[in-house]
Amino acid sequence: MSEKERKPESSDEQIAAILRRLSLRWKLLQGVGAALIALSLMVEWPLPSDPALPATQPFLLILGVLVFVAGLFGGWYRGIHA
Repeated sequence: MSEKERKPESSDEQIAAILRRLSLRWKLLQGVGAALIALSLMVEWPLPSDPALPATQPFLLILGVLVFVAGLFGGWYRGIHA
């Protein structure tokens, strides 16, 4: 079938596709946030070879929590208004 012969997607199908993509984005944000939190808790920061480096653990922990919460609230907000 050529592109001209195909039926255009209905608006319901387009809306469903957009909502699936947004859902994936929020889940991705939650995954990145969880990975940052895990990094901050499992890796020894700063490395013992260079104690002059600033502490990275609190920064990664706070950043991970913020990213995770942004994904959580974003998905929750889209779920309410969808």
